[in-house]
Amino acid sequence: MLNQLKKELTTITIEDIKKVLQSQFPDKYDKMILSNDFKRRDYYLAKYASKHSERTLINVSGPLYPKMVDSLNKISTYTAVVDDKAIWENQFDFEDIAVSHGEEIETNTTNTVYNFPYQLKGDKLDVQDFYVLKNSVQNLGCGHCNEHKYVTCSSSRCQGRHEWSCEGCAGTGKTSCTSCRGAGWKKCNGRCNGSGKVKDRVKNASGTYSEKMVNCSTCSGKGQIKCSTCNTSGQVTCSKCRGTRTIVCERCYGDKQRYGLMDCPVCHAQGRIMKLQFVTTDIKDLTAKNIDSQGAHLQIKDSDIEPLFESMPAMHETFRQYNSILTNVYDEYAQQYSNHFMRELGLSKNQFPFLMEESISYMLVPCIEFKFRHVITNTEHEGVIINFWTNPTVQFYSEAEELKQSIGNIGKATKGFFSKMFKTKSFLAKEDRKVEMKLLIYLAKADGKITDDEKVYLADQIQGLTEFTNSEKKDFFDLMDLKELPQLTNADLKFTSKDNANTVITKLEELAKSDGEMEEEERQLINSVKALLS
Repeated sequence: MLNQLKKELTTITIEDIKKVLQSQFPDKYDKMILSNDFKRRDYYLAKYASKHSERTLINVSGPLYPKMVDSLNKISTYTAVVDDKAIWENQFDFEDIAVSHGEEIETNTTNTVYNFPYQLKGDKLDVQDFYVLKNSVQNLGCGHCNEHKYVTCSSSRCQGRHEWSCEGCAGTGKTSCTSCRGAGWKKCNGRCNGSGKVKDRVKNASGTYSEKMVNCSTCSGKGQIKCSTCNTSGQVTCSKCRGTRTIVCERCYGDKQRYGLMDCPVCHAQGRIMKLQFVTTDIKDLTAKNIDSQGAHLQIKDSDIEPLFESMPAMHETFRQYNSILTNVYDEYAQQYSNHFMRELGLSKNQFPFLMEESISYMLVPCIEFKFRHVITNTEHEGVIINFWTNPTVQFYSEAEELKQSIGNIGKATKGFFSKMFKTKSFLAKEDRKVEMKLLIYLAKADGKITDDEKVYLADQIQGLTEFTNSEKKDFFDLMDLKELPQLTNADLKFTSKDNANTVITKLEELAKSDGEMEEEERQLINSVKALLS
């Protein structure tokens, strides 16, 4: 990786950029005048993978059940690996109590309690057992119940009584009906509203009708109705004791030997408790990646570079330690990346979280932003070459030959325009201009290559396409892209005047000599044009 990175740091010249563009986009390159002003930014990609350990001291204090006694005693026979720490062989006998009563004391400190070897299988990490601290193991009588296993009921209502007279009904089993408030009757809820009388339309003996006060049909004129809850008794069964007159505690025992007592919450009615401490080891994997960059600002983002993570070199193991250092190999860049990632992830080689394995991959991606002028359209454009030396990828920020319809494109007056384009005082018709451009392109491509000097001269003569339609522009672009140009005929060389034709011949000769010498193919083309014009 180091040698490759140093190669990527090689200075990039304008000639190197030209080679890449010419190789990948030969057609585009023939129409590009590259600026010597380009920018470079180097992107440093790094991937990191690690395996680290974390250790936690667990304090356990809980009931000592009969099935645990032998296992607890057996710990004293274990062989200590380091100091008083031994592999806890029968840890599963204590699984329930460890879960319910275990308490993390501390995690990832420099406490010497964590100083014991990692378990290996061959030269690889194995499953890590729990390590029990032999000196921490205790079999104690429960101080909460004084080893009696039971304590007085802790309920504030019971206080060891187990049974007592119901406070809700004063031991009667009945309470006042809340629906009628103990009256047994309730106000009539019919039309009379408790008065017993209602107005009604009554037929008289004479056959006429009149309104009179009559008894309410709901309460029969009494103004009251029976309470359906207590059936006029005014009392209901006590909800607390359910009519039994007595409350029985649900927490404590009711038998003769344990009356009013409950299981000791500390020893769970065992009379004894056990205490011990053990250490757990967790092996965890972490991965990370990072992009840094240096150089000029480019119009690309990190997201344009991120896909290159997939093509990075294979991960290289830089560090490994299982009880002792087995691998410790860094070059200057790997060391810097190791320090960076360990700091970001909170890892260390001599304390917890404890680095056990580390692999690193890094790569340099040089990127170049270039500028160019399009020979025919006379427009400025930019692009970028990503991963310049290894696998260059070219992206153009804009399309130089994009055809857009506009009012100026549909019909633009030509008066005064050609004097600017051709830098002459004579006025050239649009058709003469088209013939001239066509011949200039023919000559530039005559010898099979277009030099930078020829591009500059060609661009200075063409000076843009603003007076042409999209169809005419496309014809020029297509002509530049052709590998083999069609034979010129008299129909291709129609000028409006002899002077204009002679002016074009002069420009063709200037273009042919612009790179220092006139090639034979160029000479033949010029002679062919002269012959067709004669």
